[in-house]
Amino acid sequence: ALAASGDPGEATGHLQRALALDPDYAKAWRFLAQAREELGDRAGAAAAWREVLRQWPDSAQARARLQALGG
Repeated sequence: ALAASGDPGEATGHLQRALALDPDYAKAWRFLAQAREELGDRAGAAAAWREVLRQWPDSAQARARLQALGG
């Protein structure tokens, strides 16, 4: 929601805190990946997309984004 509001930097901070409490929160990983992409953090986005795939192996979105990032 914060990323959609136009502040991916703020969203990233909130998502990282949420993931520190619950590292298996797959939706938070997806939102973190998207926010990191918006910030131009390709390596961070790829790492988050890999975590999405670990938890949701059938995620076509995660596979496509990871491939687009070269990871």
